[in-house]
Amino acid sequence: MSALETKLRAALENREKRLIRRRLPDPLPLPSLSGSIATTTNPPSSTSTNDGVHLPPSSDLSPHLHPQNSNLNLKPNPPRTQHEVEQVKEDPRPLVDFTSNDYLSLTSSPRLRDLFMQKLREAPDVLGSGGSRLLVNGRAHAALEARLAAFFGGEDDDDAPLSLQQPPNPTLRSTTPSTQPPNPSQTPSQSTTQSYSENPTPTPKTKPNPPAQALLFNSGFDANAALFATLPQPGDALVYDAHIHASVHDGMRASRVAPSLRRAFAHNDVQDLRRVLVELRDGDGSSEKGNEKGKTPFALGTSSIFVAIESLYSMDGTLSPLPTIAHLLTSLFPHHNAHLIIDEAHSTGLYGPLGRGRTRQLGLRAGEGCVLAVLHTFGKALGASGAVVVTGEAVREYLVNYARGFIYTTAMSCAGVVAAEASFDLLEDGTAEKLSAHLFDLSTYLVTSLRPILHNIPPHILSLPAHLLLSPSPSPSSPPSSSHPNPKLPNPNPKLPNPNPNPPNPDPTPPTHTPILPLLTSHPRPLSTHLAALGLNARPITWPTVPKGAGRVRVCLHAGLGRADVDRLVEGVRGWVGGMVEREREREREGQGREREGREGREGQEREGQGRVRREAEVRREAKL
Repeated sequence: MSALETKLRAALENREKRLIRRRLPDPLPLPSLSGSIATTTNPPSSTSTNDGVHLPPSSDLSPHLHPQNSNLNLKPNPPRTQHEVEQVKEDPRPLVDFTSNDYLSLTSSPRLRDLFMQKLREAPDVLGSGGSRLLVNGRAHAALEARLAAFFGGEDDDDAPLSLQQPPNPTLRSTTPSTQPPNPSQTPSQSTTQSYSENPTPTPKTKPNPPAQALLFNSGFDANAALFATLPQPGDALVYDAHIHASVHDGMRASRVAPSLRRAFAHNDVQDLRRVLVELRDGDGSSEKGNEKGKTPFALGTSSIFVAIESLYSMDGTLSPLPTIAHLLTSLFPHHNAHLIIDEAHSTGLYGPLGRGRTRQLGLRAGEGCVLAVLHTFGKALGASGAVVVTGEAVREYLVNYARGFIYTTAMSCAGVVAAEASFDLLEDGTAEKLSAHLFDLSTYLVTSLRPILHNIPPHILSLPAHLLLSPSPSPSSPPSSSHPNPKLPNPNPKLPNPNPNPPNPDPTPPTHTPILPLLTSHPRPLSTHLAALGLNARPITWPTVPKGAGRVRVCLHAGLGRADVDRLVEGVRGWVGGMVEREREREREGQGREREGREGREGQEREGQGRVRREAEVRREAKL
């Protein structure tokens, strides 16, 4: 048991002895909503929406709500506002959305809409939530938490839809030892590469990890603020990526961690992270106690270090080197007192099996190893609202008892829970994986289209970030490469065996597989205005959201777009860049003309001065004569 878990459980036991430990009530229907509404929401054999869409009974939903068509059953972008119409009078078409976080275009999916409406009609509780979860723990909330704990924290073999799982395939690894070698012809959906040993000998039974647990929050901001304000104990340290979200900063400021123990490391820089961690572990003189090297609370394992990262960063579209960071923490801290908290807000639904996120994609799991907690949000790719923290039992119970952002607020509305349930239906049936594959094809296509255009353009006019220029774009036939090196890390204590002697597996995700592509420019507003005039909605991002000098137009791609939409964006960028280059050349020519005029003027003044000198000399000569 780590020092953190010991402290959390001690605090909970202390509350238990004083009879003040908080527990969620048993899930019950909301008393104000469980009467007449529940009896009138049973759907008839066939109903019709306002759009004239005929919905079959729930037992017949599958063939009607899962159409297999080439355009993935997505509606066009929503209509423009009046202000936008006035901006693009030359182009009567709707603005193409390159700015929202609706990465899978689920908010405009008639299939998700129909499924949501069907679930609403069947739900016994629809309006409101009744108050704080500690007062009214709705059945829908508890059921969603149980579902998400299994979805995000389940075993690797549970990649089939949770409600439609079949008996184990005898060709797959089961929980019992198997002497059958892997079948090389199996697809990833049939077999997991990490499920087999390289030799056919039986695998000894190991103690199963405790099941993950989930806790709902109203938003990702609330969840982050609660995590970092509540979990760190006095004497602990907080280490965070320089590009971490503002909600983490708010949580850190409200925490009990001393300012001197809140340390940032350079964005996605594992070596700088290592420097910060080693300084904390060995002591760098900035701590008030000034412990000797090797005898700090962090080296002894009596205090904890929390490392905050995002799996996909929202402003730059960069992917965090999760395996390398996890390997670093376990290597430097053999007492297991370094804890990783991963924000998957922008990656949930896009990466990993069935959209479980990059944590699961890379073989990590919430509540196991150094991964203390993983945050998933519903308001971006999933087209709903709310968030969930997936973690272990001790952390969840501690948050229920101490997290003010959970205790003193009204819970998610029942309608919000229903919306999240509908979205996760589309993850579990594989829809999200198809949509994300199309999305990443668009992102790679956009990058490869922009690279030649921006090749010789001055960076202050427009450029792509470095991570999109370092490696070539992957082709469908070539294996993906990693943009993050994975060096073998030294043994933190040579007297003990190295807990992680081998470097982690490289991240298989190409850097172009991101829905967020920033166009870096010192003129973000003019570029955004130019694109809006062409019917393309890509918003500028400026200080203070990003540092001064780091302005950009952030392009967010969506699965509802096509290559024709991307081509329009590329041509819009090409036209703006060409105009900016021509204006710069014109300004340069004007400057050269002004410089030439100034030079000619100075030369004329010099000639005139020389003439005056000659005339004065002649006058003096004549005066002497």
